[in-house]
Amino acid sequence: MPRTFWRTWLVPLLLAASLSTSAPPALGQTATSAATEVFSGAAAKQQVVALAGQIGSRPAGSASYDQAVRYAADQLQEWGYQPLQQSFPVQTFDDRGSSLEVSSTATHIEAQTLMYSAAGDVEAPLVAAGTGRTDDLSAVDARGKLVLVARG
Repeated sequence: MPRTFWRTWLVPLLLAASLSTSAPPALGQTATSAATEVFSGAAAKQQVVALAGQIGSRPAGSASYDQAVRYAADQLQEWGYQPLQQSFPVQTFDDRGSSLEVSSTATHIEAQTLMYSAAGDVEAPLVAAGTGRTDDLSAVDARGKLVLVARG
């Protein structure tokens, strides 16, 4: 079902804003050296740690997505910008309950169904396929099996 969510270009805006907060380079000073004075690896790492490490995965419509939008807007405001957000429709998938159990050992595995997956009960052999990329899938025999992929 389509929903409307806020979208902010997080990392590019944060990086652009952090680079543009200094005065233009003086005569004889190169733009590269001016950018080097403003930009630091530590500051960039701080943004990555906040977005990826603390907030984590940010699927559209999730609480972590909203948290990342607030974080980016706060950072931009701190740097003197007036961030604008634009809404647009996006289709999402609401997993209303998935379960995965290895029947031979009665082991429960945390599962999240992917969009466009059919509803119903299935019993089949399980095969792991990495992150589900073409190379991962071509390396396994998935015919007639449930395919387990890592997400995130």
